[in-house]
Amino acid sequence: MDAAGTTRRLHGVDRSGGEFMCVQGHGIWDGPVDDTAIKAIARWKANGVRIPLNEECRLGVSGIKPEYGGTHDIDAVKDLVARVEAHGMTPILDLHWSYGQYTGNSAGCSDAHATCQKPMPDRQYSPSFWASVASTFKDDPAPVFDLFNGPYPDRASPSTADAWNCWREGGTCPGIPYEVAGMQDLVDSIRGAGARNVIMAGGLAYANDLGQWTAYRPADPAGNLVAAYHGYNYNTCATESCWNSTLAPVADQVPLVAGEIGENTCAHGFVDQAMKWFGDRGLSYLGWTWNKHLALLLRAVPDLRLRRHTHRLRHRAARSPARPELMTPRSGEGTRTHDSYQNLAARRGVRDGTSVRQSKWVDWNRYVDEQSFAQAFRNERVPVGFNSGIGMLIDTSRNGWGGTARPAGPGPKTSVDTYVDGGRYDRRIHVGNGCNQAGAGLGERPQTNPAPGIDAYVCMKPPGESDGSSTAIPNNEGKGFDRMCDPTYTGNARNNFPMSGALPNAPLSGHWFSAQFQQLMQNAYPPLS
Repeated sequence: MDAAGTTRRLHGVDRSGGEFMCVQGHGIWDGPVDDTAIKAIARWKANGVRIPLNEECRLGVSGIKPEYGGTHDIDAVKDLVARVEAHGMTPILDLHWSYGQYTGNSAGCSDAHATCQKPMPDRQYSPSFWASVASTFKDDPAPVFDLFNGPYPDRASPSTADAWNCWREGGTCPGIPYEVAGMQDLVDSIRGAGARNVIMAGGLAYANDLGQWTAYRPADPAGNLVAAYHGYNYNTCATESCWNSTLAPVADQVPLVAGEIGENTCAHGFVDQAMKWFGDRGLSYLGWTWNKHLALLLRAVPDLRLRRHTHRLRHRAARSPARPELMTPRSGEGTRTHDSYQNLAARRGVRDGTSVRQSKWVDWNRYVDEQSFAQAFRNERVPVGFNSGIGMLIDTSRNGWGGTARPAGPGPKTSVDTYVDGGRYDRRIHVGNGCNQAGAGLGERPQTNPAPGIDAYVCMKPPGESDGSSTAIPNNEGKGFDRMCDPTYTGNARNNFPMSGALPNAPLSGHWFSAQFQQLMQNAYPPLS
């Protein structure tokens, strides 16, 4: 319900950032959340905003920078909730990242601190987190409390029954080494603080499985409990038949909210289908995510139109962890056949009638290099209100792929994958890998105005500066351990378990990494003279 106590069906977005910015030591929010930014969301006809949070930041535990944690985090959340409500939208507060060391199946990190998605909330901090949130908002009925982002005790448990029991009761759970706070624990914490706000509870499999939700639903003395579902095109329950057999029976008993919907194909077939299914039944849905990087899904809001006040930028840096090489003809070189594939085929190319977008590497993306994406991004933004003088910066500190592994032409035409893999300069194992990548080299040298719409190529990250440690290293710098920097890490189900491709023996992020520097020089492209 809204601030006036009126019930409503939600259609909105997730505003990510609060779960990772503070714990990484960069701030509280990822990009602007001022009145202009929140007004922009409302003008896209959203009436709900889900706000992921981090329990260690709210509680100000040791290791969190004091300027971002504790009362600073609490006050920032209060201010954001007030702005969301002032624009007629319902805020949903979500416990996203939590404490507890887990290195089992589908682990996102090996760090005990709240630096990634854990399989379940923890008893050490999660009940206190929700008691704090509930105490803050108990006199405001508008905020909705989403107990835990994406539970996955099923990935650690030997049986579905064990997983659901862990989900509800917590305690000592199979395969999870820390003491778990179950959904009942968190409901009790909220109600014990005197809050009667709506509570959302997502099921197993990252909230994609609600098959036994009604059988294991926590007891709520306020009778204000909602089932939460997350759905992406690659999930198990991502079809109408599954929704009809699994979600519809739940929706017959309690309200149902799709707290996250999205797809990783840069298309919208799944999202359209999901919005129609939920909309036809009067159910709520929110798209992941509304962020400064415009990631994955903005289409979840009806009548999507980019407004001039969405971002007020003078410059935007085109720098992703992927760091794909620039595909620009160099003086006297021209654009070769495989240049054309890399720069254009991801949008238009075919191989014997099969679009290269269908290859595992391109994975339906429309852009596979930074420059064409940066130019297209700029060209789309200027007509809808960005300053026509805006320019882009591109980080070329490690996006060159020279050396002996650099292909001279496209791969064999036996399949679309051999054609693409044999000819691509970028030799990463998976396009999502980005930490201390083996084989990478220094890219184009810094220069101004290298291409239309591009202000400069720059080395934003000094060559030789580590992206992160290969193993967990105790330190007093507040730096955790990202498994994507571990050369032995075998990925996760969302990207089909590829190796990380990271160099071994890397020091903490920001520290000098001699082996990486030597590789960047050796594989520089254009070569160093």
